[in-house]
Amino acid sequence: MSGFKFYLGLFLILGVGTTVLADHPNEGKVAISQLIEEAEQNSLEIKQTEENLNSLKSKLNSQYGKLSPKISVEGGPQSTKYDDEKSNATALYGKAEWNLYNGGSDKAVMDLSKSEIEIQEKRLKSLKNKVKKEVSKIYYELQFILESISLKQKALELNSQQMKIAKAKNSSGFTTSSDVLEFDLRDSTLQSDLVLLNQQLDQKSRDLDVLLSRKNQTTPEIVKGHLVRETFTLNRDELLVKIQENNDQLLLSKIELQLAETEKRQAKSQFLPKLDLEARYGKLANDEKVFNDKDNYSVMLKFNVPLFSGFEDYNSVKSVSAKVASSQMAIDQKSISLSAELDSSLAEIKALNARLDLEEKNLERSEKYYKLTLDEYRRGVKNSPDMVGASERLLEARIRNLEYRRDLMLARAKIQELTGE
Repeated sequence: MSGFKFYLGLFLILGVGTTVLADHPNEGKVAISQLIEEAEQNSLEIKQTEENLNSLKSKLNSQYGKLSPKISVEGGPQSTKYDDEKSNATALYGKAEWNLYNGGSDKAVMDLSKSEIEIQEKRLKSLKNKVKKEVSKIYYELQFILESISLKQKALELNSQQMKIAKAKNSSGFTTSSDVLEFDLRDSTLQSDLVLLNQQLDQKSRDLDVLLSRKNQTTPEIVKGHLVRETFTLNRDELLVKIQENNDQLLLSKIELQLAETEKRQAKSQFLPKLDLEARYGKLANDEKVFNDKDNYSVMLKFNVPLFSGFEDYNSVKSVSAKVASSQMAIDQKSISLSAELDSSLAEIKALNARLDLEEKNLERSEKYYKLTLDEYRRGVKNSPDMVGASERLLEARIRNLEYRRDLMLARAKIQELTGE
């Protein structure tokens, strides 16, 4: 091979794919909105929570019957003997009962059921937001893995081209066998990285299958889109207001406080009087005999005023009052915890943006260094270790850039979870 032909071949091969771009040729067609919709429709955990909610609603509907009068038919054969007087007859009469006032206990029970329904509705919303967050997290991680695989594959192809040149230079006497070995070692490292990345792709796809309650998914999930750097402005005070208004965990704690307060009202109702109306008509009876001559009726308005219950009601109210105080403290603690989580996420986003600014500059420098090293390698000034080092530096810079973009998206998803968006 003449010197001219050798350098011409070197230029043509190394001139192809001189940079490693994350153009993600492995990109699929599955968008994040499709996965979230599938999760909401198919998640067995969501369906279970919906069924629990339906059960509580049916329970509340049944409790409205306590406010209505009860109508029934009562009677039966009765036999009595008092001294020499015997009586054998059958009583049969219609009976109507109406609880006019029960110390507010019935209303408290229904309010308790309403609070349970509200809690379950919030749990359902919280669960959907949780599933949405988990789907988004896996989606961004799949994007990172797919783009990383693309980068590694391109690096592998470029390394193969460079190894061919190293072999050609070695056979021409320009380099030693160690130059070829440098590319051979890098080829093994890249192949090993691809094995790990493909295993991670399979694992994340399985995690997604579980989240979406899929039973027979066998192929890795190939998602759509690229990890791009998005800019967004976040105001801490506005976010804190949204947390207080919309955060699922905080709303659940507030509803649990309402639940405890309802239980307290129900316990206090035991101190209040009760008023019942009872009416009967037909062949009535008392403990002594049945009145068979004609139909009779009785109407009774009964009241009950509790005077002493062995401090049972008092201790019940005291117990529930402590539960109310505990729930209020839980809300205060949750607010402090959520504020700390928000500050942590905001600090993470700030740090990620700062690191991305630095990494983008490092990426530019790495690309420039790669091109300069490539040019010097063509001219024989640099050797194979220099070329391998420049390629590896560029690849690492691009992967780090992807990592920080992914982490930035995950941090933003965390903010959205905290604010209930």
